[in-house]
Amino acid sequence: MSLISFHFLVFLIIVLIGYNLTPKKIELLALASLIFLGLYSLLGVVMLVGISLLVHLSLKKAKNFKRLSILAIISCLVLVRLALFPEINEFAFVGLSYYGLKSIALIVKANKTELELRPNFYQTLYYLGSFKTITSGPIHSPQFILNQLPNLKGSTINDIILGAKHIIWGLFFKLVIANNLSMFVLDQLYQHHDYSSININYLFIQSFFVYFDFYAYSILAIGIGRLFGFEIMKNFDRPYSQLSFVNFWRHWHISLSEWLRDFIYIPLGGKKSSLYGINIAVFLTFLVSGLWHAISLNFIIWCLIHFILYSVDKNFEKLSNTPIRLFINFYILSLTWVIFLQADLTIVIEVLVKSIPSTFQELGFMLFSPLTLITILLVLIYYTEPFIFRHYVRDSYGSLKHSVSEYLISTCLLVCLVLYGGLSNQQFLYFNY
Repeated sequence: MSLISFHFLVFLIIVLIGYNLTPKKIELLALASLIFLGLYSLLGVVMLVGISLLVHLSLKKAKNFKRLSILAIISCLVLVRLALFPEINEFAFVGLSYYGLKSIALIVKANKTELELRPNFYQTLYYLGSFKTITSGPIHSPQFILNQLPNLKGSTINDIILGAKHIIWGLFFKLVIANNLSMFVLDQLYQHHDYSSININYLFIQSFFVYFDFYAYSILAIGIGRLFGFEIMKNFDRPYSQLSFVNFWRHWHISLSEWLRDFIYIPLGGKKSSLYGINIAVFLTFLVSGLWHAISLNFIIWCLIHFILYSVDKNFEKLSNTPIRLFINFYILSLTWVIFLQADLTIVIEVLVKSIPSTFQELGFMLFSPLTLITILLVLIYYTEPFIFRHYVRDSYGSLKHSVSEYLISTCLLVCLVLYGGLSNQQFLYFNY
């Protein structure tokens, strides 16, 4: 059940009503998450309950049991990534890559006695498998969610209003922008196989598709969480505006980057090692990131490229941080997204070769084509969106002046959704990982 489908809307309304009627709020949310996952696969429910039970037991056991639990979870992640069970429904392991990492985080944090609240089974199940974040993240730290659980009092009017605003905003960027960009650019790049007509603008447009799709889910998850009085972290924060690849990774898939920092990079000595040791830690961190997405050659190449880019920035901090670097970084990132999205390396090579102009005449043709206008429009949307969004979701309940402007924005967004969007079962891009 996609988060942008009519069925999910009905599901969400029923759960929200029940949540505000029952005192057993966490139990209800845990049950709702199992039902949500069960609509994909009953085996997925068994997997989530099994890992939740394992984690819950490990919180009460000795260190050796905790280590064995982590090893078991990592083994599950690796076996699923290796696709050793082709006869099993592909939806059986929905969300495993996300709640698997959260399971490891919860066990490690508990072992280090960093948790103020030791969760019971229902709280553990909810933290790992919340329907709001199970399919595409974010990968919250245990403290971030568990510290909110004792204070649940139901939804306020302000929660409903702000939650609805975030949901409308997220739906707009997914259904109106990302989905239409997907149909426009991905078909051209990977379906028609007519590489003679590739324009570098297609890669720029693809970069905005990737960002807006991921960003839309992040905002949608924040909105759904707010309906229930929860705070959900923002997972993507203007990454293309950063002047270095180091900062790009601090603003791209923030929760995954933080998890990799805390549980891969730092344990490998990334903060205390020699320059050589730091580079090894960075390399292994990017390798884990690539393999987390998929155990395939394209992701290994993708993570190696980003390791090189990150290391150059990290080791040569005095490199020019001028605005021209924004374009250079964006151009390089646009090339790497081809490798990220396409497993067939033959197609990757064809697209990359054809998209790089070989003469000044060809460069001029690419830059002054109608596609450039689309790229410019997307740049304007990217840079103006944060300012409009901050105004739109501000806490202005009861303010007539702000209510009018927000009403107009909501009306425009809903009109665009009706004309150019529409609820569907299409998943978000990160659902595939």
